[in-house]
Amino acid sequence: MKILIIDDDPSVTDLLELILAPTQAVIQHTCNGDQGLILLKEFNPDIILLDYMMPELDGLQTTRKIRKVSSIPILVLSVLDDPVTLSRVLDEGA
Repeated sequence: MKILIIDDDPSVTDLLELILAPTQAVIQHTCNGDQGLILLKEFNPDIILLDYMMPELDGLQTTRKIRKVSSIPILVLSVLDDPVTLSRVLDEGA
């Protein structure tokens, strides 16, 4: 399995890689949505773990761009406790 992590917080990506290590998945990560879109094409992951709150291209915008080119499963990571905001990203395909 190949997993792409898109999150602007290195401590989160490090923690996710540590948690996912027992799965023996091949993991790539990046700190922004634009680079994530490039890695999507180059790495061809099986799933994307995506931070919702990122500078520049946020999780909603990144999800929209991914959905234009791929139907890969996207799991959104967020500390937000706002059902409206989270339902928006789900409506976009996460």
